[in-house]
Amino acid sequence: MTTPQVFSHSLDEVAAIAPRFGMDVRATSAPSSGFIETEDEPRIHYLDWGPVGAPQVVFAHGGWLTARTWDLMCAELADRFRCIALDLRGHGHSGWDPLARYTVEGYANDITSVVDALGLEPSVMVGMSVGGLAAAHLAVQAPHRVRGVVLVDILPGPGTDRAAGIDELLLTDVGWSLEDFVAQAMQRNPERDRDALRYFLSSYVREAPGQGWVWWHDPVLDDERVIAAILNEQNALLGPFTALDIPTVLVRGSHGDVTPAKAAAVAGRMRRCEVVTIPGAGHVVQEHNPRALNDCLLRFMETL
Repeated sequence: MTTPQVFSHSLDEVAAIAPRFGMDVRATSAPSSGFIETEDEPRIHYLDWGPVGAPQVVFAHGGWLTARTWDLMCAELADRFRCIALDLRGHGHSGWDPLARYTVEGYANDITSVVDALGLEPSVMVGMSVGGLAAAHLAVQAPHRVRGVVLVDILPGPGTDRAAGIDELLLTDVGWSLEDFVAQAMQRNPERDRDALRYFLSSYVREAPGQGWVWWHDPVLDDERVIAAILNEQNALLGPFTALDIPTVLVRGSHGDVTPAKAAAVAGRMRRCEVVTIPGAGHVVQEHNPRALNDCLLRFMETL
C-alpha cells in the first residue's frame, strides 16, 4: 500500500544550487512521494521523479544520508527517466526498525518493497556505499529485476570499510543549530560549496523539540555490532555478485574509499563490468561531482 507525502524542498531550491555543479534542472515539477506500507517491515519513503513509462532508475543512498542526496542527479534526469529514490529503513522519513534489521539484506528488502509496490519493470539500480551493497544483494537474489548495476564508491568483498571509520561528526548529538552542523562539516571538507552542503545537510538532520538539530536516523545505526554485521555481508557478496552476468559500473571517487587496484580486481572477475573514476570526489560522489556521475550514468544507460 502507498501513502502520499509532501516533498519538503521546493524545486527552486534544487535549481539554485544546480548551476554550481554544471547541472540542469529538467524536471518540470517537484517529485511525487509516498510511503510503502508492508505488514512485517518498516514503512519506506520514496521520491518519484520523471514520467511513468520512461526507463527506470532506482537510487539507494549510503548510511546516514537520505533519498535527497540524489536530488541534483534526479532533477536533471527526470525528463528522460523515471527516477525512484528511497529512504532506507532507519533514515529520513522511513520507519525505524524495532527489530534493528539494519542489514544489507534488510536494505535490499526496502528496494524490493518499492519496486513491487510501484510495479516497476527491471530497472537500473544505482547504490552508494551501503545502498550499493543493497543493490548488489538484490541483483544476486533477483537478477530478473535488474537491467544494470552502478555501485558508487563501494565494492562487494573486503577492502572498503567506510563504516568502520565513522566520522565523529556523525556521532554528534549535542543539540546544535543547522548552521553549527554546516560549519563543522565545512571544517572537515573546506572545498565543499557551502550552500549546497547546507541544502543536503538540512535533509540529514532535523529539529527536535527541546534538543536543537539532531541527526535524522535511528541511533542504532551507530552501534558497532550493526556495522560489523554489514561488513560481514559485504565480504560474503564478492563471489555471488561477481558471478552475475549483469552490466555493471564500479564508480570510485578519486579520493574516495575504493582504490583503483581493488576496483580493477573486482571488475576482472566479472563478465561485463567497467571501472569509472570521478575526479574531485570523495566517498559521497553524487554530492561532490554530480555532473560527472550523471554523465557516467547516461553513458551506461545508452549501452543497455
